Amino acid sequence: MNKELLEEKKMHGDASFPLQVYLAEHRAGEIFEPHWHESLEIIYILSGSATFTIDDDKHELQAGDYLFVNSDKIHGATFSETCRFHAIVFDLKMCLGTGLDICNHKYFNRMLERQMLLPNVIDKNSAIYPDIQQWIRQLYGKYEQKSDGYELYAKGLLTLIMASLFEHGQMIEPDKNRLNKTNQMNRLKLALNYMTSHYPDTIPVKSLADLSNMSLYYFCRYFKSVTGCTPVEYLNRLRISKAETLLATTDKRVIDIAFEVGFNSLNYFSEMYRRTKGISPSEARERARIAAQNRIGV
Repeated sequence: MNKELLEEKKMHGDASFPLQVYLAEHRAGEIFEPHWHESLEIIYILSGSATFTIDDDKHELQAGDYLFVNSDKIHGATFSETCRFHAIVFDLKMCLGTGLDICNHKYFNRMLERQMLLPNVIDKNSAIYPDIQQWIRQLYGKYEQKSDGYELYAKGLLTLIMASLFEHGQMIEPDKNRLNKTNQMNRLKLALNYMTSHYPDTIPVKSLADLSNMSLYYFCRYFKSVTGCTPVEYLNRLRISKAETLLATTDKRVIDIAFEVGFNSLNYFSEMYRRTKGISPSEARERARIAAQNRIGV
């Protein structure tokens, strides 16, 4: 699952049914790039393990674990072994009723206004874990089958999940410390968006710290605690991600791609590409070519 390193603007699903389910697989050493979006997300680890970060909180997940990601939270992951997971991404508004629906007032509106947040993780030993597990698996199954009524199942199962979390006191009410963290996170997003918009340029770390209204020392520490890497590493990974797309979709020379995405040396670009992706740029292009031929049956 390739995600842009900025706020996602794309819609998951469509306006009439804003829900989409993804199946992702990442190998050891790969990175699920930090990003954020307005939609809610439920991640279910199918096999392997991963270290997920939500804002600056780390979660070690194993097969069978669930992770709930609230709106506008920066999240990403690193992998020490091959990991497969489902990601259910949806707009909470799909569950809303109309008019004076009491469920809107008591529950959904409070979530939309960030007065109540989903818990990031559900303890496997908790009383609600078996039900949550069953409902998420059913949701994925109905989505894959897409038989008549699957949209109703999806809305109903999501509502059951939310109802169970409310019933068992699992929802989280933001405190002042959490609001302060949100403030910091919003300032960090300014730097992340700037890097995304200007990745081919030379970007001094000090200018990013100033943009975020943080000291250079604190900015570097905070940046790494959230993204899992330094600003320079993040920028290089962003450039490599852009280069990966160009290698797969254009006939441009490797050296031209290297300079286009912001590298000043072909050797350094090749070294960083291999370090990040495990293969050379030329090998990546060849793999993309073979994959494209297989898709069209050449």
